[in-house]
Amino acid sequence: MTIKIGRNNPCPCGSGEKFKVCCIHDIPSSEKDFIIDNIKQKIEEGYGSLADNQLIKACNKWWQAWRDIRRWLLPHYPSNSIEAFSSQITGDSLLCDWIQDFEDELENAGKLNPRFYELRYILAFKFRKYFPNSDEMILMKMGTAAAQALFQLGRMEEGEILLKKMIIGDYTENARGWIYIRWGDIYSNSDKNDTSSVEKAKRLYSKALDLLNKENREIALIRLDELNYNE
Repeated sequence: MTIKIGRNNPCPCGSGEKFKVCCIHDIPSSEKDFIIDNIKQKIEEGYGSLADNQLIKACNKWWQAWRDIRRWLLPHYPSNSIEAFSSQITGDSLLCDWIQDFEDELENAGKLNPRFYELRYILAFKFRKYFPNSDEMILMKMGTAAAQALFQLGRMEEGEILLKKMIIGDYTENARGWIYIRWGDIYSNSDKNDTSSVEKAKRLYSKALDLLNKENREIALIRLDELNYNE
């Protein structure tokens, strides 16, 4: 399928200018390649900013890359999984690996500016909508990230509803165990750090123990030991 960039559309290079007065004469034979190259450049610039400890700058650049993916690529190259989409667009796992890094860094950026918690929620929510057949552990991570972002935005009831829906979703027992782990982390890392939050975290970690495989049970046990030690 061919991507057609309208002359009056914003230029995919991110300059803010219209395409007709910016890069219209500089594009390669394939407009798809031009768009992908610009997205890859923004991703690389974001990693460069992270290396320079410029977290906010990195997240802003990566949000531009995500915006361009949604605008220019997803309508023309839809895929049910991030793995297949990444392979189709870049021929490797670049986009699959990057978007998980992006979600992680949005959480870190949210500690500096709550606006990034909102962006984290949007990213994770849209990811699950666009790529529902991705690896279940990536879907689990994105779903619990969306729920955690809701908690961080003060929308605790919505976060609880999302997590309860995930628990009864189509996940293996081990993945459901990880949902309980990340759910418990929300309460054990709560700013309130009150008795009720600690007890809720303990109950969630205990439920995780019943579901996690042998390789991952130790993670839940360590978290329970830490809560008991800090009492």
